[in-house]
Amino acid sequence: MTEPLSPELRAFLHEHVKSVEQAEIILLLFRTSPREWTAVKVGRELRIDAVSAARRLSDLQLCGLISARAEAETLNYWYEGAHDPLVRALAAEFAERPTTVSSAIYAPPPDDVRAFADAFRVRGRPK
Repeated sequence: MTEPLSPELRAFLHEHVKSVEQAEIILLLFRTSPREWTAVKVGRELRIDAVSAARRLSDLQLCGLISARAEAETLNYWYEGAHDPLVRALAAEFAERPTTVSSAIYAPPPDDVRAFADAFRVRGRPK
């Protein structure tokens, strides 16, 4: 039996990565950092639809995993390393165990991941 992914990586996946396509995009930008990419170029590189790539890039930018800037009539995206240890762990696990990572992306969060994420939740003062 293979060892499960770390609770930190599972929490990261649950919080930020909603599809294998998103994982592939963040890993592409991570591997090629500091190169900038457009949705069309990402689509060509990963052989996915450019519209889908644009949606995934926008989602990743909104959650702070990648950066973006407008240039002429296109958006350019790049990876700056905000979550380096976790993205590095994702890259290593995806290279070694892509099925395990894919399953973790689509699985509901286990209780230990939920507990780990809850530890960082800001709660209001008790009344």
